[in-house]
Amino acid sequence: MKIDQSFVRADPHDSNCTAIVSAIAALGRSLGMMTLAEGVESQEQWRRIMASGCTAAQGFLVSYPLPPESIGDFLAEEAKRNCTM
Repeated sequence: MKIDQSFVRADPHDSNCTAIVSAIAALGRSLGMMTLAEGVESQEQWRRIMASGCTAAQGFLVSYPLPPESIGDFLAEEAKRNCTM
């Protein structure tokens, strides 16, 4: 289940956006689905989204757009990095 970037980029003190993100994450969990926040560009955004229960992110924090021929190398490096955590 995807969380729109407008909620990711919202003012961190906007309790309505925080409540919406938490509700989407809870709905995803209750349905056995992963929740993905789109447009995550900073560690602070990721920490806030994760604290609301989101399980994954896409955006410039993860990677800038890559040409198709580079995706395999990127995924291999991520797999190595995640195995050492």
